[in-house]
Amino acid sequence: MQTNEPLSWPHSDEIGLLIKEYNRTLRKLENSTAMLAKSERELAWREMAKQIAHEIKNPLTPMSLSLQSLQMAIKRNDPNLRELTQKMTKTVLDQINVLARTASNFSEFAKMIDIDAKKESLNEILAAATGIYSDNDEAEFLFVLPKKDINVHVDKVKIIRVITNVIQNAIQSIPENRLGQIMLTVTKAAKNIIKITIQDNGDGIPEAYADKIFEPNFTTKNLGSGLGLAMCKDIMLKTGGNIYFESVEGQGSQFHIEIPEYTGYEDSEDADNSVDIKLAL
Repeated sequence: MQTNEPLSWPHSDEIGLLIKEYNRTLRKLENSTAMLAKSERELAWREMAKQIAHEIKNPLTPMSLSLQSLQMAIKRNDPNLRELTQKMTKTVLDQINVLARTASNFSEFAKMIDIDAKKESLNEILAAATGIYSDNDEAEFLFVLPKKDINVHVDKVKIIRVITNVIQNAIQSIPENRLGQIMLTVTKAAKNIIKITIQDNGDGIPEAYADKIFEPNFTTKNLGSGLGLAMCKDIMLKTGGNIYFESVEGQGSQFHIEIPEYTGYEDSEDADNSVDIKLAL
């Protein structure tokens, strides 16, 4: 019998009185637990609402200022109106993109992330996640894929999201006065575990932030919802894998994404035989 189940006793003796009091206390405890859970859910949603309001307000301010400046330039018939219009339009469009990303991030985080894991080609996943950077001039990219393809047991869409999120964070960590260098490698971390490592030469993560980096609503960026890495952590745990990092402030970070290998067959070769497929794109 479970300890949280009410007890029964057929007699109205001392034992019966004790059991009656036990059952009454148990009901009070269950009611208190339900009220506490409800309170915690309401608090979580209040905090989420405050965060949404904050993240919406951030891009609205530069949008408002830009449009006001443009209105004033039109009224005074500014000779540089065309140039100002282009500049202000870019600012507004950039902030609209920020709002769209924020809405998307909150929407994804608010949903319970369902993982549809099945046999997938690791090389296909990596090609899809890294292909968008083939014409990217924000940094030098080196993506190293296994010579022999590996089958993994993952949700392809979700894993691609994790990898691209980490790569994008790596790009954003590069200071303006430094040529960015982003490297992705694949190794065999343990039996049936494949590790994808994404390394950058950015600002690194201060030690004071190390324990908070995967928490919802935490971000070190001026513009960001703080939900990207929290979603990545959730996806990886539900996948049966993990995501963690090593970082040296001022020198860069390494994010390690561990995913389960597909075990429906026996693979005789390790995954750490690699070949460079992209360099300084």
